[in-house]
Amino acid sequence: MKLRTGNLIEIQDLAEAVADLADIAPELDFQFRITITAEGEPPSKEVLQKVNEVLRQVTEQLRFD
Repeated sequence: MKLRTGNLIEIQDLAEAVADLADIAPELDFQFRITITAEGEPPSKEVLQKVNEVLRQVTEQLRFD
């Protein structure tokens, strides 16, 4: 299943639903693959660093190059 959304509220809703998924089907190993894109002009190094700092608060695996 692929989730394509531009809506941050839907991502928040998914985060809240993860615990419910584990309760409903504890025998399943749910895994998530997240792709984040950012449209527009390339950010400055300073902005990119700040964005990556925020993403690292979630996991070291999320970052923009």
